[in-house]
Amino acid sequence: MRSAPAPISQHKLARLNAWMRLWLIWFAGVFAEMWGRGEGAHARAFDEPARYVAHLVILHVFARLKLKPRCAHRHGRLKYASLRAVAGSALRRTMRGRDGAARLFAIFAVLRDIDAHVARLLRRLRNGLTRMRVILPRAETAPAPCAPAFPRVAFADTS
Repeated sequence: MRSAPAPISQHKLARLNAWMRLWLIWFAGVFAEMWGRGEGAHARAFDEPARYVAHLVILHVFARLKLKPRCAHRHGRLKYASLRAVAGSALRRTMRGRDGAARLFAIFAVLRDIDAHVARLLRRLRNGLTRMRVILPRAETAPAPCAPAFPRVAFADTS
């Protein structure tokens, strides 16, 4: 029996990790120049780098995760969890900060300790995403609409 190939190789993961670090350093340099001029950064400016780092952590998780064969569910089809649900709120919480610089350093810290975050997500996925696993019913034909029955009026028996 052949096993499924890995979704991504370790070499590609190492390259993505290096590119992410370089891109974040460039990103930090751009904002350091802005902060040097006295300009502030909008709070949403760091959402995209945080999302990219979360995707990189998830890629590391899927590279280490043993994939189960897909099977049909007897009640219908399973609604698969989004990447946001897989990453979880704990990872998003660790990449927050009070201001722009604190948030950027928090994102760097997640990238530096990526193995610890991967291990935590692997433990979380081992238990399963039970709250996010909704079973959708199979599509069935809708019942044919029919006219409502007329109300029957019962009169009192006077006999």
